[in-house]
Amino acid sequence: MKAEKTDYPGVTYRLKDNDRVYYIRYRRGGREAPLIEEPVGSSSRGMTPAKASHIRAARITGKALSNKEKREQQQQRPAIRWTIERLYDALKVTLNNAQRYEDVYFRHIAEFHDRAPDAIAQMEVDALRARLISEKSKSTARHALSVLSRIVNYGVKAGLIEQPRLIIKPPKVDAERTENMNDDQLERYLAALAEEKDVYAKVFLLLSLHTGARRGALLKMKWEDIDFAHGFITLRGDAAKNEETTKIPMNNAAREALEMLPQEGDFLFPGKDGGHREDFRRVKIRVRDKAGLPPDWRPSHGLRHTYASRLASSGEVDPYTLQKLMTHKDIRMTQRYAHLSDEAMKRAAAVAASVMSRPRREETSHAKENLAK
Repeated sequence: MKAEKTDYPGVTYRLKDNDRVYYIRYRRGGREAPLIEEPVGSSSRGMTPAKASHIRAARITGKALSNKEKREQQQQRPAIRWTIERLYDALKVTLNNAQRYEDVYFRHIAEFHDRAPDAIAQMEVDALRARLISEKSKSTARHALSVLSRIVNYGVKAGLIEQPRLIIKPPKVDAERTENMNDDQLERYLAALAEEKDVYAKVFLLLSLHTGARRGALLKMKWEDIDFAHGFITLRGDAAKNEETTKIPMNNAAREALEMLPQEGDFLFPGKDGGHREDFRRVKIRVRDKAGLPPDWRPSHGLRHTYASRLASSGEVDPYTLQKLMTHKDIRMTQRYAHLSDEAMKRAAAVAASVMSRPRREETSHAKENLAK
């Protein structure tokens, strides 16, 4: 089979039964080092030139083992059965238990926990996908299958398992549900929150509403992240969904909320053994119910969406600025609020029409006065 070039240096492919098998070529240690050429996967198993290029870069720098080194390592150590659950535990350790790999979604793939990836059939993955969509929702199916995909990809990249013959395709979700409170609901919610005696829970919910920050980012926030002098709040990368450290401005409402908290320890919301609080679930439900909001209204998401929706509908915040405030990595996440900014533009257009017609009315009025004289 003739090797065909791709747009990525050192990445080629060969056709085998109408399937592209990708190869990488590289050296370790300079030009004098031996040239290594090895397969990294086929298109039918989800391999792409971009993925092959990432694997090549990792192997050049020594962050990943070559195929030969993997075989030698496997021969030297006792065989370990890398199940989905064991891979998941290893992944959480390497990521320091980052919040994005939440256990709630991992529980939805419980039928695969004690199975090795190469022992899972494609039809089983497809059946899981269909069942989650039917019994839960497209969003839940997407999150659960994305976790499964990340676990398998981690095992392959870490050299713990071989690339299994699986195509894990999470369903597309056209639009995430937004839970914006109207004026009456917001007034009732703030009144219920004012009666809350747990000051930590009260401040947590106020910050959710007045900054739009995600739950995990707020819970992991430290006092060193609060810059009262310049009016900024740092959102840590290890708690961020996009894994990037960013800063958001501190408005007056957020400042007043922060000033309610006693500065004890490192974290704004201290927990056990010097750590941070895990959540305020009971208080969130209590305040929601007292405000008379629907039972399916999700407090953390609802406050974040209310923040974004009100900014968008004000007509005073452009999509780019809203994207930065919401720390969305992709502008498409921000576009779910586009219909609200559309309404603001309609109101502005109506004002423009009124302003434009005003001179004509005034001119007609002056003309009538002159005729009367």
